[in-house]
Amino acid sequence: MQRSMILFSILLALVVFSACGSDSNDTPTPVAAPTITAPIEDAVVGSPVLVTGTGLAGATIDVTVSAADSQIGTGTSAVDGNGNFSVTVDFTEQDNGTELVISVTQSTSDGRSEAVTVSVTQGLVPDAPSISSPEANDEIDSPVTVTGSGEAGLSLTVELLEQSTSLAMAEATVGTDGNFSVDLSYTDVAPGTELSIRAYQSNALGDSAPTSVSVTQFSRTLSGTVEQTSGSNLGDKVYVRLYPSAQSTEALQSVTIDATSGILLPSTPYSFDVGRGTYFVRAFRDIVGPDEQPTLPGDPQSVASSAVIIADTDMSGTNLSIVDASSAKYYYSFNVYAYHESGEARTPELESPANSGNFVPGSGQCRGFYMFATALISNSADEAQLSAPTVKHPSGDLVVLKDDGACDYQVADNTGSSYDEHLDDQRYSYGWADPTQDDAGDYVFSFRDTLLDFIHVEVDNIETVTKLDRTVALTSPTGASASGLDPSYTWNTVAGAVTYYASIWGNSYSSDIGPTLSTSGTATTLIDDTSYRVTIQAVDMDTIAGDDYDARVQGMESYFVTDSGSDSSITISGSITNNTSVTAPIAIRVRDEDSESSVYLDAASTAYSLVNLTSLSSDSTQVSAFLDADGTGDPDTLANSPYRIDFDGLDGSANITQNLVFNEPVLLTAPAEGATAVGDTPAFSWQSYANSSSAPTGAWAYGFFVDAANGSDGIPDILWALPSTATSFDFASPPAATAAVDLQFVASCIEGGGVYDSGTGPGDASCTGASPAAASNPSDLSSATDWTWGMVVLECDFADYTNNTDLNTNDIDDFIECVVPVLQSGGGLYARSVDQTFSTD
Repeated sequence: MQRSMILFSILLALVVFSACGSDSNDTPTPVAAPTITAPIEDAVVGSPVLVTGTGLAGATIDVTVSAADSQIGTGTSAVDGNGNFSVTVDFTEQDNGTELVISVTQSTSDGRSEAVTVSVTQGLVPDAPSISSPEANDEIDSPVTVTGSGEAGLSLTVELLEQSTSLAMAEATVGTDGNFSVDLSYTDVAPGTELSIRAYQSNALGDSAPTSVSVTQFSRTLSGTVEQTSGSNLGDKVYVRLYPSAQSTEALQSVTIDATSGILLPSTPYSFDVGRGTYFVRAFRDIVGPDEQPTLPGDPQSVASSAVIIADTDMSGTNLSIVDASSAKYYYSFNVYAYHESGEARTPELESPANSGNFVPGSGQCRGFYMFATALISNSADEAQLSAPTVKHPSGDLVVLKDDGACDYQVADNTGSSYDEHLDDQRYSYGWADPTQDDAGDYVFSFRDTLLDFIHVEVDNIETVTKLDRTVALTSPTGASASGLDPSYTWNTVAGAVTYYASIWGNSYSSDIGPTLSTSGTATTLIDDTSYRVTIQAVDMDTIAGDDYDARVQGMESYFVTDSGSDSSITISGSITNNTSVTAPIAIRVRDEDSESSVYLDAASTAYSLVNLTSLSSDSTQVSAFLDADGTGDPDTLANSPYRIDFDGLDGSANITQNLVFNEPVLLTAPAEGATAVGDTPAFSWQSYANSSSAPTGAWAYGFFVDAANGSDGIPDILWALPSTATSFDFASPPAATAAVDLQFVASCIEGGGVYDSGTGPGDASCTGASPAAASNPSDLSSATDWTWGMVVLECDFADYTNNTDLNTNDIDDFIECVVPVLQSGGGLYARSVDQTFSTD
């Protein structure tokens, strides 16, 4: 037993000895040193310095900055999960050029690494430059030359300030001789204004402290006297104003002089502080309004007197004489207002050549919703004596009002956005399309009598831009029944409107109601058996009291007929079915050669009835209706046009029953609305109408068209009929004659008075008695041209064309016979698309 214990002790000692003397893994492994990525060796640094590098994720980084073996700054951070670190170290800055050592270690639970170092050089931001010219309190003018000295080769910035606002800034490099010269140009600084010039220079470590010099804008006194020798002596204020030219109506400065009402102003001194330049001085006695503006012809005025400031001396002796200006010529009735004239803007037309009766699209725009500025001229003989009337928009843009016509009477080119209606009617106008609240503010109207040298300035303020409702529907009388000869007119209220005007037109008859503050009125005795058109205008102010209105609307047109004996009219009626997802009022209008009537019904209406005068023709009556989806009362807007239905060629010699069915539009997919740079052989696509909830239950076909946006001949450039299975049309690979029919050929044949013959079948058509357009070439859309395209749904069986069906044996296939009335009248469409625009390039 004792021997066993001895052996166990010996074995245990051997094991312990073996463990103590082993070279196995009990010795700690040193921690690896980090790396420094910035700053690099010999870099120039300043305090604080950013030290970056890589290390062990989670390790602690210690950074020291030393100079001459003395520690002058430390910093600590941790290595992130990606093995990167960044440490900002503040240190005590040394003399410029001193050598510094940056040392970095990292430590973990296993210990601390050896240090890695990088040697850098102490750098400092430069000293402030000096400014030698201009000196403190000098007068300066633009351009001002700033000279001084700095550190050769450094970037230099020089700035001119009015308080804290920078007026001009320039950058340069200090020359090798340590000097600099910089020019600063600036504008719109009032004479005598205190300014400062500031300069600083920069190196890689930052900007120097700035050097500033206080200066003053060049200023001299322009003085004189003003007296009144004639004209009204009312008003207690005289204004003397400084202008940059004799033609200018926008003053640079103004001086107000108190006057005694009833007494002409005696000679009174005035003065302006001005800079170098040429100036013109005017004066007026403020009588009209008073509005603090020179007003023709009411305010006595002086003509312009000039003075030139070119020397460093005061300028005096500019004396003004205020005289009677009542003989001056003038524009009047200036007003600015938001005008909602229609739901859709259109391009004006230009008669080219003049007096030819041929009208082509002009430039500019007519109708729509716009901010409208307008003025009248005193009489036609005065136009050459007056400068063009101008209006400054609140944005500062200056426009010229023009009398260039083309909106109502197609006799000239409506240039730009003038929205002018009648050429040479002494009415001048300009419009800003689709205004927003950004168009609110002061509109400044001005002109000059060039012969007498008097000026006029007027301001119209628009506080809020308001778009009044166009659907000012006539509620009595309407086309629902024949009217007597002494009707009372009533119409619906327009939210935001105060005053109304009603205009009534008939055969050799016109009458106006208003201004009225109510929504009713009466006109003089009407003529029996006549059709009348009524338009209601509404404005947002009480014009009876002379208030300046800011919003105006041209209501939708309403029509009715008179038939006091009930022996000269017929009734047009029918049901209304709305298969669309749109819930909107329904506008219906009946037209004949000499009469029209209309009704405006609420969205829930399921039937309608109108009375119109009996027609002498068996095929001249038309019925048009649309869903007023956008509330504009206009059938041709983008929102309303797909919900418009028309029936032409009806027999109005007796009562008519015509049911109205509104169906969902065809949805176009490509090219998208407004697409640009479309190739000359585009591919068109649309959603299948066969899958629409409104699809016809019987046979039907598509009508596909592409037309130049400004086309005027009534026939689209491309017009094809396609089967109901089609969902695309590729101009690069147009369908064969058996898969589509070129309706342009058919339309132009009929339009020219020819007889169309479908021949033996598809592709064998002919036209006699006319010269129709050649077959549409869908591979040739000209470049850089604006186009419109769309689809219609026709209740015509396309199979009748491809099979050359002629059930009534009149030598015209039944498909063409179905399509012809649509081509002739535009009616009978089952559904249509919202037409889209694109441009080729």
